[in-house]
Amino acid sequence: MDDVESLINALASNDEQVINNAYRVLQESWETFVDKLIAGLQSPNLEIRRAVTNILCSRTEPRAADAFLNALKDEDAAVKVNAMFGLGKLKDKRAIDPIKHILWHDSNYIVRSSAAHMLGMIGNPIIFEDLVAALQDPYPAVHYGAIDGLGYLGDKRALPYLITALKDDDSVLRFSAATALGELGDTDAVEPLIEALRVSGDKSRIHMAGSLGKLNDSRAVEPLILALRTGDHFLRLGAALALAKLKDPRATRHLLAVLESDEYFDVRLNTIYALEAIGDPMVKEPILGAMQTDSDPMVRWVAAECLGRSFKDPKITDALIAMLGDPHPVVHNVVISALGNTGDPRAIEPLINILESPDVDADKSTDRCSAALSLGKLGGDTAIDALIAALSDESADVRTAASKALEKSDDPRAKKALRDYQAGI
Repeated sequence: MDDVESLINALASNDEQVINNAYRVLQESWETFVDKLIAGLQSPNLEIRRAVTNILCSRTEPRAADAFLNALKDEDAAVKVNAMFGLGKLKDKRAIDPIKHILWHDSNYIVRSSAAHMLGMIGNPIIFEDLVAALQDPYPAVHYGAIDGLGYLGDKRALPYLITALKDDDSVLRFSAATALGELGDTDAVEPLIEALRVSGDKSRIHMAGSLGKLNDSRAVEPLILALRTGDHFLRLGAALALAKLKDPRATRHLLAVLESDEYFDVRLNTIYALEAIGDPMVKEPILGAMQTDSDPMVRWVAAECLGRSFKDPKITDALIAMLGDPHPVVHNVVISALGNTGDPRAIEPLINILESPDVDADKSTDRCSAALSLGKLGGDTAIDALIAALSDESADVRTAASKALEKSDDPRAKKALRDYQAGI
């Protein structure tokens, strides 16, 4: 028995650690083992079939399609659901009839819900009527799958059914309908979504806001601005995300107020993305202030990222260099990357200092790799010299980062150094 078969058989072990180790290796190296994994779908052991379908269905692997079709006949619900998911990702039209049979005849409502969802993923309009009919299933979970399926299907005939579901008393169904309307992409859904945003009082509103962003219709701007002022954390988060997609300057001053005062870090950081997307020059200073003073490292991280990407200004370079002293390692690393995006040669010297500093821990090694990549973006003789020297660094990760950075250069010295490095000279 080879090692692969041993790993697959270990999925049926009574020892949870053995199972987890085998599963991890098979997940990480699935392409190497794909034929054996497909063969595992024929195993008489249920745990093996469950694990193997779970590994394969998360990939878009055409070689598994026939095995997935056979697995639709499995008696186990989890195996069938995994197989349907795999076929849905593959959009394999051969699966339509057997999955329709499952939708109408399987005794497990979770399986029927998954069948409706996956029929929509396959995306053939011939299943529209089946999905509409599934909305009459006695189990609400099947309605959720049918609404999801109608969203994936993208058939404009679904609009009235989705709008009706948007008004349902079931908050999960409203959530599914709101998401599906965004997927459908029909701007006739804008007004119903605005109305639902106004009257609903639960977490489904974040998905209503998200779909308004996807539909990219200016009618949504004012309602989303109002949503920024509510006491609902998740609605404010959804409104900020949606306004980032709409890019309407009417939202600028309202987003700035949120950035300054909102108590939740995720709302503040998504407000930064929205302000960056709108692109008004007046937002530079407030984002700079957030980078320098916000109490949450994630907000400082996002602010640094946006400033380096969107604002080419010597003042921004100076501020980013100063932020190299931030105590949080994640912020520090993002600032290093942001400096590479400024295009400012004054960033080269501090980046070289980081590249040439000794590794004292994993964070420092990551910083040195990021510094190498940023130097590659900035270019120039001094940066090239430092990167060539880094090809001899004790750290393999730093050597790899330096070689990737040098690949971006047309400098003859960089090209020669890379050839020598790749030849092992």
